[in-house]
Amino acid sequence: MGSFEAILGFLLISGYSIGSSIQKESLGFFRRRMLRIYPVYIAAIVLTWLVHRNALTGSFAWLLLLNLFFLGQLVVSYTYVWAGWSLCLEVWLYALGPVFLRCRARTLEVLIVLSFIFYAFYTCGRTLFHWSYYSATIGGINLPCLAFIWITGFYLATSPGDKRRPLHFAGWLFLGEFLLDSGIQFFYRVKHRDWHDLVFNDLTGFLLHAILLTMIYMIFSGVISHRFHFNQIQRRICRFLGDISYPLYLVHLPVFIFMAAYTQNAALLIVCALAMATVVYFCCDFYSRRRKLT
Repeated sequence: MGSFEAILGFLLISGYSIGSSIQKESLGFFRRRMLRIYPVYIAAIVLTWLVHRNALTGSFAWLLLLNLFFLGQLVVSYTYVWAGWSLCLEVWLYALGPVFLRCRARTLEVLIVLSFIFYAFYTCGRTLFHWSYYSATIGGINLPCLAFIWITGFYLATSPGDKRRPLHFAGWLFLGEFLLDSGIQFFYRVKHRDWHDLVFNDLTGFLLHAILLTMIYMIFSGVISHRFHFNQIQRRICRFLGDISYPLYLVHLPVFIFMAAYTQNAALLIVCALAMATVVYFCCDFYSRRRKLT
């Protein structure tokens, strides 16, 4: 339904979660983030190595060191744990969290708009000049390009009183991203007179992207207005899915690569990824399990 649109939803959730956390308890924020991130991240690095079996050379050790300090897409364009490229972006935003907390609503809105303008410029450059996708950038370009949706989530969590304005910001950003992405693809097909792919491939993609973004917006709208009321079993299911979401995010690709030699069944691949994420959660995610007990 759109991998990049899913990333935008992920970043919106992340910003909202961090905004809620730092507002509730700012003392020890960075320590909590390190305890949350590193055990699962190191487990994902080990799992990725077991799948790829890279030679243990000096250059490989240097790459791992850079990745441990989340310098992917900053001084190197390659992140060893592939999904970790967006985690690097998140860590930079975590570091700015206390700064954002001190910003007024108007300042956050200006930052969001400026970041989206930068994103639109870079997106056009990817089409016109074949600039790299965000997972292969360098020099920290991802931060100004993709901060807009994370800051919006942060704004949504920290905004006092009526949260409709930051929620509307999220909706307009989703609409802007959809129109920009769809417009570029549409004019590309028109330029090359590729009517067949436009009608039979792109239109379906446009529809699925719109559905996904709408779903994310509606879920947040429901959360903000407290529309969701779950029974105990439903809460446990949602909490469990939330608990394993971070391990799943980091380990799903090495699991897919390993299992591809044995099966191409999508459902089975998903089950295997969920199973590995559960194992990593219970073995490595000490912070989340301890927090749940307390």
